[in-house]
Amino acid sequence: MSASLAQTPRSERGNSATGPEYRDWLRVKAVSSDAAFAEYVSDLAFPFHLREAERFVNQHGSALVLEPRGHAKTTLFIHRVARLVGATEGRVRIIVLTSVQEDAEDRSKAVRDLVETSRFAEVFPWAHRGVRGREWNDKSWTIGGNEAMLGKDSTCRALGLLSARAGPRADIMLADDMVRM
Repeated sequence: MSASLAQTPRSERGNSATGPEYRDWLRVKAVSSDAAFAEYVSDLAFPFHLREAERFVNQHGSALVLEPRGHAKTTLFIHRVARLVGATEGRVRIIVLTSVQEDAEDRSKAVRDLVETSRFAEVFPWAHRGVRGREWNDKSWTIGGNEAMLGKDSTCRALGLLSARAGPRADIMLADDMVRM
């Protein structure tokens, strides 16, 4: 595969490479790229505005991404959080915060569902040994083997805005759909 082709995700260059060589390249890239991770794990090709949002968040760390309704912000960040769980082998504390508890649990479940896939384990081989920890539900879950490191915290905890409370520590907070319309 040429160097220029190898640096450009399929979503940026059309369907010119879809064979095993491309899948192998994409799997390697998926460790550090949200767009490549989404394409490898979920067969999603991120449009330009989501790749720009990823670049912005990577540049700024803490960031506010504003896009109109229906522009896949939730999809972007669900894949980002799952990739970060993989990259840290679950040694991360994430809070998913939305306007209501039910939506937060839906986001948490979506991340957890990605973490449980065989494609996730292809990108992050440590996951082949299993990912389920002592806590494994939509409200709160922990990657197995990290209980001692996380203490009373979880890998991922879902909170509605009115259920947020002092106590849970977080390395990452995903605040999504904070205002219900």
